[in-house]
Amino acid sequence: MEAKVEKRTKFSLTTKMKFNLQIKLLFLVIGVVISVLVILLFQTIAREREIFQTSFNEKAMILALALDAGIGSRAELEDLQKLQSNIYKFKWLYPELVKISKRSNSRGSKNRSL
Repeated sequence: MEAKVEKRTKFSLTTKMKFNLQIKLLFLVIGVVISVLVILLFQTIAREREIFQTSFNEKAMILALALDAGIGSRAELEDLQKLQSNIYKFKWLYPELVKISKRSNSRGSKNRSL
């Protein structure tokens, strides 16, 4: 009878050890998969941020050139009513614009935000 008891305990110890090893390997695999996914997520976010920034920079340059093309002379630039109507037109066409400021190169002038 004692021999049977010893065999059971040996059997249960080996299954416990295998079970613990399986759990450890499972956690290791899960940890590796999660870490790889997190790294890929951060790389994707960085890539998308760069794409959005270049896209917005290009759009801003195009809008600035279009607004600059609408001004033909210095007198038109100093005509605040016409300049303001052009700016409002751009704001209406492109609602994502938040602020447009006018900066003059003359010494005594100040920046005006429209």
